[in-house]
Amino acid sequence: MTQTERVLGGRYRLISEIARGGMAVVWRAEDTLLDRQVAVKVLHPQFAGDPEFLERFRREARAAARLSHPNIVPIYDVGEDAGIPYIVMELVEGGNLKDRIRAAAPLPDAEIRSIGATLAATLDYAHHKGIIHRDVKPQNVLLGEDGRARLTDFGIAQAMASSGLTRTGAVMGSVHYIAPELVRGRTALPQSDVYSLGALLYEMATGRVPFQGETDLAVALAHVEETPASPRAFNARLAPDLEAAILRALSKAPDLRFVSAAGFGDALRARGAAPIATAADVTQRMPVQAAAAPSAVAQRRAATALAATAAAPAPFARRTARPKSPRGASNGMVGLLVALAAVLAALGAGFYGLATLSRQGLEPTPVPTPQPTAPPKPVAVPTNTPAPAATATPQPSDTPVPPTETPGPPSPTPMPPSPTPAPATPTPRTLAVPQLRGKTLDQAQAIVGQLGLTVTVRGVNANVDKNVVTDQSPDAGAPLTPGGTVTLSVGTGSTAIPEVVNLPRDQALRTLQNSSFRVVVHDQRDPRIPAGAAIGTRPAAGTVMPRGSDIELDVSSGR
Repeated sequence: MTQTERVLGGRYRLISEIARGGMAVVWRAEDTLLDRQVAVKVLHPQFAGDPEFLERFRREARAAARLSHPNIVPIYDVGEDAGIPYIVMELVEGGNLKDRIRAAAPLPDAEIRSIGATLAATLDYAHHKGIIHRDVKPQNVLLGEDGRARLTDFGIAQAMASSGLTRTGAVMGSVHYIAPELVRGRTALPQSDVYSLGALLYEMATGRVPFQGETDLAVALAHVEETPASPRAFNARLAPDLEAAILRALSKAPDLRFVSAAGFGDALRARGAAPIATAADVTQRMPVQAAAAPSAVAQRRAATALAATAAAPAPFARRTARPKSPRGASNGMVGLLVALAAVLAALGAGFYGLATLSRQGLEPTPVPTPQPTAPPKPVAVPTNTPAPAATATPQPSDTPVPPTETPGPPSPTPMPPSPTPAPATPTPRTLAVPQLRGKTLDQAQAIVGQLGLTVTVRGVNANVDKNVVTDQSPDAGAPLTPGGTVTLSVGTGSTAIPEVVNLPRDQALRTLQNSSFRVVVHDQRDPRIPAGAAIGTRPAAGTVMPRGSDIELDVSSGR
């Protein structure tokens, strides 16, 4: 019996393969009992041999089957055939959101808001039912022919995370959307789904995922350590409030994201300034015992939230330092720097006042030096100096001059004249280098030229359109004197084919597609390569090709 003649559970006849992922294969099938077409997701056999995984898969799949929401793909049945679990779902005719992004990104703001708010409401419903998706990505958002977005794969997402598979296959499929706390192996939260939804909307708005890397590990670490580039650097038409909402959802700390998926949806629909996390928000989301007696962690989070709003820091925020990290140490010092700036400003005002008095000649009246009460000794007057006037009878010049009966008051000690302040050396005027990444070369040259700066350009084989700025030096915000030079790295419209040998078929395919190549897959016999793994590409890895070129991927079919 061929695979397409297979009938699962004596009821579901497999017709054709729809999609293949790292965990399962989705088939179009016929429900012979109810005479309707359905989608059947069949787990890969290698995962069916793990008893712990099977038990958790069954439990979570049944939990997902209890979800009833217009934007969740309904699960009709859960079963096993020859020891292989499968899930029967509604067949949604149409593509998925990943296909839509590849074809048309960056998508219009209205579409981002609409789909984002719909998915946020869907996730909030699931969260209230006690289910966290853990694998929100555009491939799991189906866009039906009726235009309705539907979220799928709740059961598998939960089962994979419960069995610890996020350390292997699960991350491989979702690494570009995974929340930092899941990378660290911590418990999934509703805010974990909020983060993944933020990454999904980032891709809708820019056509690229928040973080890219040569390996899945590099991408996963970037979620933990790096800050995503501004979406407006790649899509200048994106509304500022929409960008702010997306970036808030991508906050590293769950407490700094939206308190719920519903809150994220409200911000997407608001079309105004997205609310910013505050210390009050953080405190309200802390456990009761933490709110009553803030822990060091809670204080650090509150201090970070205050720094994010650039508000005057509270006393505890100035005293509490964020944990040091290679990339985020400066944020934890913002509150302290603001406080120091205020003190220096006050001191500066005092120094300015004293300096002003000195420049105006308003020196304080000098106090005379106290004189001794004993009569002074006779003083000989040099012959070349005129003798001072005195009331006593003049004496011969070669005899001492006796003191008068009542000496006059001593003259005040003369004060040296105030030194004339040296003219200050004028500080050369500097300009802040503008953000140029994501702009076309013409746009970047126009902006730099208006500031009186010069440009040098170097072409790079990067996965961006031709003449689009991928990098700049100095970086945005750095000071530069007029006439200084900004070096721009600009895409040539071509990129090198990445190395995919020995990668699993789906991962190799995704790697090539993420580099903007169109891929045709061929099965080849190669005893040196495990079945289902990539043999190589034609042209070979490292070959520089125009983006969008057709390349061939050979996959081993085994011995």
